[in-house]
Amino acid sequence: MKIKIIILAILTLIVLVGCTGGSNEGEYPNWKTGNQGIVLELSQNRPPNEIYAGETYPIVLELRNRGGFPEEEDDSLDVDLYFSGFDRNLIDLPYDDSIDIEGRKSQTNPEGGLAFYEEEFDVRLYEDADSLPQDIRVTACYDYETLAPIDVCVDPNPTRNDEDTCNPGISSGLGGQAAPIGVPSIQQESLKEKVRFTIKISNVGGGSVFRETDCLNPERSDKDVVELLAVYLGDEELDCTPSEWIRIINGVGTITCTGEDLDEDEPAYRTSLGVQLGYSYKDSITKRVLIKRIEWGNIKWKK
Repeated sequence: MKIKIIILAILTLIVLVGCTGGSNEGEYPNWKTGNQGIVLELSQNRPPNEIYAGETYPIVLELRNRGGFPEEEDDSLDVDLYFSGFDRNLIDLPYDDSIDIEGRKSQTNPEGGLAFYEEEFDVRLYEDADSLPQDIRVTACYDYETLAPIDVCVDPNPTRNDEDTCNPGISSGLGGQAAPIGVPSIQQESLKEKVRFTIKISNVGGGSVFRETDCLNPERSDKDVVELLAVYLGDEELDCTPSEWIRIINGVGTITCTGEDLDEDEPAYRTSLGVQLGYSYKDSITKRVLIKRIEWGNIKWKK
């Protein structure tokens, strides 16, 4: 009898574990993480490492939007492509082109939007050369936004804490927010009926950020500049300094925002600090190819 009871208890425990232990499986993970925007990749062997004068080859690019912008998942993002680094007399690629990428990273699409760019190009070689290395550089330029919801604790009256359920402080190690410009830390100062946030931003994507201008060669004054679109505490927009353009110096930019007229009778509570940033961004990839002359026996084919 005791054995039957033990077996029944074990079976019951297994059923309970099966019902509750896997409860997270049905939940979506926090998808708004990561430090990437548009990711470029050349398809394998397109073009090949060795190409021959007189032939035509494809270049195939895979572009994926691994960030959380645009806000609407069905919206597309326009990406400008620039081709450089090679002798245009030898490789017949366009100076620039563009492509739209539909979709972004989301709960239901953690890999982000995907698009392919394909272009064929002719290859030539100068008559006095038997071979010549060339670098094909592709630069992707695009406008992007960081939409970072940060959990914070607000204490409208730090002199009283009997009913407080959280403590304001420094939020660090926040990582990326599904964008190449991230908010790595927030420092908070609580005053009576007022709260002040010192928000740090940084370029975590590995590419270059700039104010909308010439993508390939922006002016020095336009490099490492991010636009502050808004900072919200809950649904209330905060006053911030600087109010428009944030310059990233030595890898870090700083925003100071203040919320006022808080209800001092309210105990500390958790809410969302929404940071919205806009900027232009660019990433590049480069592939070296070797142009060779076709040889038929001892005869070199010139074209």
